Amino acid sequence: MDVAHGEMVEAELDAFIERRARKGDVDPDEREELWKESVRAYTARQREEMRAARCASTTRARPHATGPSSRP
Repeated sequence: MDVAHGEMVEAELDAFIERRARKGDVDPDEREELWKESVRAYTARQREEMRAARCASTTRARPHATGPSSRP
């Protein structure tokens, strides 16, 4: 009896997995990993944009010194 029940459950799981694969659904764990990677990429892009803006504003704010400092 237990073997028959186990085989029935296994068949149901296989059918579920096949339906999910046909529909193109993503495994929830895989979806979470994709989301985390998306957040990492977005954060890295934002940091790079902020760094570039900071560099640009610093360059415009003060001219480059070409000689020794005039401060005592």
